[in-house]
Amino acid sequence: SSGINAEWPLRRGRLKDDCEEYRTVLTKLENQDSLENAALDDEIEALRREEQELIQQLQEVSDEHVKVTEELAQLEVKEKELDYEEELLFREINKYEHRIAEVKAQSNCLDDELKYAEKQLERLKKKKVPTATLR
Repeated sequence: SSGINAEWPLRRGRLKDDCEEYRTVLTKLENQDSLENAALDDEIEALRREEQELIQQLQEVSDEHVKVTEELAQLEVKEKELDYEEELLFREINKYEHRIAEVKAQSNCLDDELKYAEKQLERLKKKKVPTATLR
């Protein structure tokens, strides 16, 4: 029993040393973990800020997309209106071109009739028909 009692202070000393070494290692690990955690916390915070910026950019792009889509819809409506107006104008122009062609044809016909009447008058004048008959 005296051997055990003599050994006990040695064991106790080793346990104290081991305990002290354990505490030192634990403190180092805690400090290392604390530094790593701080770095990770900083990185997480930076990522959160970046995420917020990206969310804001996405919202801005989304808002712009809505505006562009609305503007495109308005322009498409305007394009249809203009196409319709263009079709009406084309029909109107076509109608007037046909009328112009008719009037030209009538004018040519009247010119021909006038020329024919003038030739007839000249022939009559050459025959020396008395003027009283022409009236």
